[in-house]
Amino acid sequence: MNEQPNDHRRSAEITNDLLFRIKPAFKVWLEVETPSGSKVILGGGKAELLRSIVKHGSINAAAEALGLGFRTAWKLLQEIDQTIRCLGDEFAIIESQRGGKDGGGTSVTTLGVALVRFLEDIEDKISLQIENKFLTKH
Repeated sequence: MNEQPNDHRRSAEITNDLLFRIKPAFKVWLEVETPSGSKVILGGGKAELLRSIVKHGSINAAAEALGLGFRTAWKLLQEIDQTIRCLGDEFAIIESQRGGKDGGGTSVTTLGVALVRFLEDIEDKISLQIENKFLTKH
């Protein structure tokens, strides 16, 4: 390949322009060690479901707001529940109240809220590190 001296400059300009439009991305999840290996407790999608339950007060309304079917949301919640219970049966992520004259509903437990906040805190810290290291002009 025969490159002229100006080709290097043009290539550097294209690369710098391109790099300002490309940004690092990442995903974070929380795991628990079990006798059968590591299992994911919570990641972005499940955390979003828990936040939606806090906001809407029911699994059905939360699922609808996220464009999920109830069965999909229920399955995700059962996955969280089964994994967290590896730590002990006393741990729960949600509490449900049966319907009746006052209606039912679902709430996220203190543990569930704490796990979502922990995940968000980790994401915020990583985002800040990425921004400071890669996205600020020096």
